[in-house]
Amino acid sequence: MVSASPAENPDFDEETKENVRRIAIGVYDFLAATRRLGERPNQRLDISQSEMEVLHFISTHPGCGVSDIARLRFLRPSNVSATVRRLLDNNLIKREHNAVDRRAQDLYVSETGSALLEQMIGHWGAIIERIVRTMSPDEVRRLAKAVPPLIKLAEHSETFVEEHQRRHETF
Repeated sequence: MVSASPAENPDFDEETKENVRRIAIGVYDFLAATRRLGERPNQRLDISQSEMEVLHFISTHPGCGVSDIARLRFLRPSNVSATVRRLLDNNLIKREHNAVDRRAQDLYVSETGSALLEQMIGHWGAIIERIVRTMSPDEVRRLAKAVPPLIKLAEHSETFVEEHQRRHETF
């Protein structure tokens, strides 16, 4: 888990504050523009958006539980439980008893679930390829260079959410 402590970063100068503002606007615009786009491949694969999100979360957090998913995704545990049940019924995930707490169950993606995720990545990749073809080679190179910092932003976002959830704070 990544630390999101503001103490690690001194006060930002004006240029950095403006960069943060531009990042915030860009991330918001990106999420707004791609939210529906992400649902298209799911329809083709006969899986709901919530099921795909939970399946993907489990793939990136093997051994997590329902409460972990609910907490980090700001979802109701009852909704996550229902989604997990559907994924289990469709053999997309498997559960194992937690070695420390026998009442808890750890969730893992099954072989069938892994195959579905690979299909999803293939469909998503085809869509992104069609979009990227409308961009210049230089824009594509710059976009590729931005992937690691975007992944880091996602990691820090997850930590931020978890810390606020733990303290029962809103943001």
